[in-house]
Amino acid sequence: MALVIGNGAYDNLTPVLPNPPNDALAVAEVLHGLGFEVDVATDVTKDRMEDALARLARQSRTAEVTLFFYAGHGLQDQGRNYLAPIDAALTDETDLRRRFVRLDDVLDDLASANGARILLLDACRDNDAIDALRAAVPATRSASVTRGLARVASVEGQLVAFATQPDRVAADGDGENSPFTSALMTHLPAPGVELRTALTRVRVDVAAATGNSQIPEVSDSLLGEVYLKPDASSEGGGATDDAEAAPEKPAPSEAAAAWSAVKDTSSVAVLKTFADRYAESFYADLARARIAELEAQASTDAPEPEAPATGAEEAARLAWDAVKDTSSVSILTTFAARYSDSFYAELALARVSELEAEAEAARRAEERAREEQTAAVTPEPLPQPQAESGHWFVILGSFPHASQKAAVDHRYRLRTEGYDAQIIDTNTYPNLRDGLYAVVLGPFSKASAEAALPNARRAVGDAYIKSGH
Repeated sequence: MALVIGNGAYDNLTPVLPNPPNDALAVAEVLHGLGFEVDVATDVTKDRMEDALARLARQSRTAEVTLFFYAGHGLQDQGRNYLAPIDAALTDETDLRRRFVRLDDVLDDLASANGARILLLDACRDNDAIDALRAAVPATRSASVTRGLARVASVEGQLVAFATQPDRVAADGDGENSPFTSALMTHLPAPGVELRTALTRVRVDVAAATGNSQIPEVSDSLLGEVYLKPDASSEGGGATDDAEAAPEKPAPSEAAAAWSAVKDTSSVAVLKTFADRYAESFYADLARARIAELEAQASTDAPEPEAPATGAEEAARLAWDAVKDTSSVSILTTFAARYSDSFYAELALARVSELEAEAEAARRAEERAREEQTAAVTPEPLPQPQAESGHWFVILGSFPHASQKAAVDHRYRLRTEGYDAQIIDTNTYPNLRDGLYAVVLGPFSKASAEAALPNARRAVGDAYIKSGH
């Protein structure tokens, strides 16, 4: 069983990465050819990523080999590794726990796997948001937030291969795939090569491709040898005569590029044509699954018209009928380039302009909503310390004065979950002179604060109580 994820189209993290979706599709096709049952996902949110990981954990209990591949942004904090869904944001420490996927949780979920566990992490692309996070955390903590991933502890039956050494950044690559993924595509399917040997060859290729600036590292505690593709000769196979050789199949990159162009279409005819052309590829399975989905949704089954053998304009019209309902800018621009002399190319470019305008309007509306939310949710007048003892707070988060917006956003999230949180300036209280804005519940008596703490920790795991006097 294999789960393959490639995240590149990030909403909040920069830079956006062009290659992880390509890397995921390429690795998925390789694994499919090696006999894996593959679940592949590109540009997924945290909810979808966690759903896919939960499926893999369940499937791993009966699998001979379980493999997880991830390409995209990643980082570490205090030695813990985090993988980034496309909806991840990074303004303070709380975002790490709530908006990222912790690698330790993935490893824990796979701990009950029946057979070998293999993780291939083409992560830790350079991430500009890390600098902002370092500025938001206390100075004593900022050094622990670093680019790159940390080593993982060796666990029996598990192998973790990193695209680069700990605390280092991996390259996204100048071509269609990253250096690490390109090497995996070459060496994982090599017949008769044990997995560790294949990964050693991957290390050599990546080091050569990057001028030794990126050297993959492996944490290995597998018991026994793992061959993803046994030598054909050991199973009674062997090379065939040239006269009996099967017709050459399209290269994986050709099938991947073609799938990228048609994957968003709602035309059954286009998908059937693709599945016939690339019948032996992994992407043909995806096309057939999409065809079944579209046919199940259709209220009636109308026969598809035969394409008449007419002139170029009629061919353009038929092609337009296949793509006119798509919302993919890539498909429409490809169509316009292919039929540039046709009236339908003008329709395609007009639709591209419309889609881009809609996307820009949605982006501006989202920005306005965030600005209005921030303006509407401002700190109330700060409560003054009381003379009597027992002025206790349940503290749900602390932020430097320079990060007041982060404190406001944190309080807003807590209030949407039903907590009557407020913001105090710790300098106002004799026992809390930390120069921070604290998001708190209270003030309470000590007994009331202790009673409120368990519920608060369900919202913020590191909540604690403290007296203001």
